[in-house]
Amino acid sequence: MASNGAAPPCAISVVIPTKDRPQLLARCVQGVLAACDATRGRCEVLVVDDASTPPVAEIDDERVHVLRTTGVGPSRARNRGIAAASAPVVAFTDDDVEVDVEWLVQALATLDTSPSAAGVTGRTDSPPFDPLYEHSVFDHDGGSYLTCNVAYRTSALRAVGGFDRQFPHAAHEDRDLAWRVRASVGEVAFNPAMRVVHPGRPFAARQWDRRGRLVVDDWLLLRRFPDAKASRLPVRVAPLASMLRRWWSLARGDGGIDGSPRRAARWARLTAGQFVVASWVVA
Repeated sequence: MASNGAAPPCAISVVIPTKDRPQLLARCVQGVLAACDATRGRCEVLVVDDASTPPVAEIDDERVHVLRTTGVGPSRARNRGIAAASAPVVAFTDDDVEVDVEWLVQALATLDTSPSAAGVTGRTDSPPFDPLYEHSVFDHDGGSYLTCNVAYRTSALRAVGGFDRQFPHAAHEDRDLAWRVRASVGEVAFNPAMRVVHPGRPFAARQWDRRGRLVVDDWLLLRRFPDAKASRLPVRVAPLASMLRRWWSLARGDGGIDGSPRRAARWARLTAGQFVVASWVVA
């Protein structure tokens, strides 16, 4: 305890960007606060409301601070959280995620025992979901550096300028940040005990169509890291080929068409809709 009676410094800041998902946010914050309690230290939770309608209400816990942005997108919203963070470590998660009670304990333990590591990511699980009707993400080996389950030393984030504000969508900004940190600051460790769960969410066909615009984020990543390109095609059209490969793989795998005319029609609708939007963006 500080001798002058002041509160001890924060050990970790948690940044949660959010927009128009109040019920999911409330569940996420509750889990994050339980993870804060498990650290037996002081932490702060920075909820960045990116122009929700209605705005996110203030949360009745002195550890939670609601910051406001004006619909600037996830990269800039997270940077707002980084700028406000007072702790030497910043952890990120998303409002639709359930964090394990030991989530922050494991993140801090890894960084404490690995002084050369600039950050740490963990295992992200998803309960079984229908990929034709729901959206989810998972990462069992840490290779995606998902922003729903990652923590960085604050000094590392500020050294690379945080998330690249050029990424307009929630796509690849997490991998871009991790690769820049690894290149100029230090390794991003993997701790499988640093766990979160990302439940599937119902996804309408028009939402899948809009994901065709993510080719912009593909371009940004591949131009910066050309070795990540999986084909010999030019960068401009490589994302289209990757998109078709993903949909074809889904059709042949578990949870795809599965011999059902109804599911085949759904698959064709989603594939065509997303490909048309992506092709228009490329053109």
